Amino acid sequence: MPLLAIEVVRPHDSFVVAVRLGVVAVLVVAVAQLQIEGVARLPAIDPAQRRLIVGGVLAIKARPRKS
Repeated sequence: MPLLAIEVVRPHDSFVVAVRLGVVAVLVVAVAQLQIEGVARLPAIDPAQRRLIVGGVLAIKARPRKS
């Protein structure tokens, strides 16, 4: 299990992964909430929620890729 080895040897990486998973979880919950309410477009969202969603998407897209 290489993932466990990475987490044991480099705990900083596991923290970063946990933060990213938390951001993804918030985005998933926000999108699910929108679908439950039957709202499919961004302008109908509360401005604070819109900033959270757009900021989360930009943060995920902007993260450095490991190559």
